[in-house]
Amino acid sequence: MTTTTTTTPNSARRFKTVRFVVLSGWALTLIVVLAPIVLAMWLYATRQPMPDKLEVMAATCLGFVFAKVFDLVQRYVNQEETEK
Repeated sequence: MTTTTTTTPNSARRFKTVRFVVLSGWALTLIVVLAPIVLAMWLYATRQPMPDKLEVMAATCLGFVFAKVFDLVQRYVNQEETEK
């Protein structure tokens, strides 16, 4: 017995709205995390003094990025192993 799901205009609109909200949040998080890293790299490249707070923020954001990337890679590897 096969079941088919139909999408109503309301559910399609809700899906688009939810997708927009999720992608907007993701983009905003990415900008907030990358901004201190880019600013710190620019200050370092132009040999300007870096404020202590910016150095701490950039280090924290960099740690966050590496932790998330490592987690994603680990999940991908575990998924590949379970599919075999």
